[in-house]
Parts: sequence; C-alpha cells; structure tokens
Amino acid sequence: MTCILAALGAGNMFQANQAHAMLSYAFDVPSEFGVITGLVLAALVFSVIVGGMPSIASVTEKIVPWMAALYVGMALIVIISNIGQVGAAFGAIIEGAFTGAGVAGGFIGALIQGLKRATFSNEAGVGSAAIAHSAVKTKEPITEGLVSLLEPFVDTVVICTMTALVITIAGLNVGPYDGSGLTGVTLTAASFTETAGIFKYLLALAVVLFAFSTMISWSYYGLKSWTYLFGEGKGPELAFKLLFCLFVVIGATIQFGAVIDFSDAALFAMSIFNIVGLYLLMPVVKKELHSFIARVKSGEIKAYKK
Repeated sequence: MTCILAALGAGNMFQANQAHAMLSYAFDVPSEFGVITGLVLAALVFSVIVGGMPSIASVTEKIVPWMAALYVGMALIVIISNIGQVGAAFGAIIEGAFTGAGVAGGFIGALIQGLKRATFSNEAGVGSAAIAHSAVKTKEPITEGLVSLLEPFVDTVVICTMTALVITIAGLNVGPYDGSGLTGVTLTAASFTETAGIFKYLLALAVVLFAFSTMISWSYYGLKSWTYLFGEGKGPELAFKLLFCLFVVIGATIQFGAVIDFSDAALFAMSIFNIVGLYLLMPVVKKELHSFIARVKSGEIKAYKK
C-alpha cells in the first residue's frame, strides 16, 4: 500500500507539479492552466503505460539518455564558465553544512531535510528500484545488485553535486527563508538562466522529459503493488492506470507544499518496511555475494569480452 501511495505522490503528483511549474516559469503559462498541463501529461502517460512494461522500457530507454545528456551538458557549461567560483562554491556548501550557524542553529533539521531530498533523488533504501531490477532476466542476481549501486552514485554524487554548484554559483538563494520565493525547480531554472537565457527553455524540456519518464516508471512500481493486493487481470490493472492518470491532473493543479509533504510521507512509510526487509535478508545477500566473488576468482564466471 505504501508503494502505491508513493507512486501516486513522489512518482506522479510531484512530477506533474514541477513540470507545470517549469512551464509557467519558462513560457509564462498561467498557474491556473495546471489542469491543461495535467490532462496533456495524463494522456501521454496513459498512451505508454497501457502497453505494459515493454512499452515503458521502450520509451524510457529512448528518453533518459537524451534528457541526462541535455541536463549534464548545461550544468557543465555553467560550471566551466564560472570555473573560478567552483572552489568558493564548494567552500560555501561545506561551511553551511558543518560550521557556524549551520551546526549550531539547525544541524538535525538540515540533516533530516537532506535525507528527505536525497531519498527523493535516488530512492536508495525505498525499495522502488528493486521492482524494476527484479524484472531483469539474469542467472546471477548479484550482478543486478552491483549495477543498481551505480544509480545513487550517478544521481546524487554526480548530478546533484553539479546542481548544487550551479545554484551556489548563481547566488540567488541564501536559504529557505530568504524571501526570494524561489524553490524547487524554479530556483534551479533561475540559477541556470544566470549564465544563459536560453537555458530556461532547454531546462523546461529536460524537466518535462524527466517528469514524463519518472511517471511511467513509477506507474509500473505502483501497478505491481496494486495487482499484488487486488489481483491481476485487465480490470484491476486498468483501474490503477486510470487512477494513476487522474493523480497526474491533481498533481499539476494543487500547491507544491501539499504535494511534497504527501510524497515525503509516502516515501518514508515505504522505506520503513523496506529497510526492515533489508536487514532480515542481509545474511542471504552476504552469502550470495561471497559465492559470486569466489566463483569469479576461480574462473567459473568469466568476464564478458567482445
């Protein structure tokens, strides 16, 4: 049930909400038009998820590389253009986290907020990605686990660090209560725009692609949980897909605060049960890992060579 709620919140409403926010920022789309953005996104999402996992995989493998290349390319341009400020930016990030008022005034609060955003970013420990990895056909499950370890590294260590540098270099926001009114994707967009005005439109494209790919991926996670509870078949599956698309429209029309609070709560609840399961399965995973490493060293499992 918690996975279904997380799919409707973090994997759905939040994505639609931020996509509309980015369109409003880049193209001056009135916030009241959120229902139109939601209906368009819902129609696109439904056209993909109605085909099941093969359709979802086919679309995401085409969208994600271009989306990632576009975003990383823009971030690199900003960082290289302001290379002289990178050292100071890292210094400001470290200082804000570990010294002075950052520690004395709100270390625990900042830590909790950081953990929430990190979990939202890479879903480590949540259990959602495991649903997708479990669908992979492999004779060695450990290899899929090792591949999955790359996801948090690329997402949080690489992508989020680049984003933090872009925002810090721009200097548009000195804290959550600085009165600028910039939060979420609009803060990121404004920071990119400080280097080049066209980045506002390119980032809008990247955000919409990211939101779309995330929604269709999470629809699969939610569907697997839904059918586990209510049974498989065309009826239950269609009911969830229609419900999922309805929440796309809802997410694009309500306030950001309500969306992020609901999403955080759902992810937190999902994480509790998953982390308990991780500790219970830890001996099994450890045994499988040691067996895999031993077979690699013995030559029983050979590395793939072209």
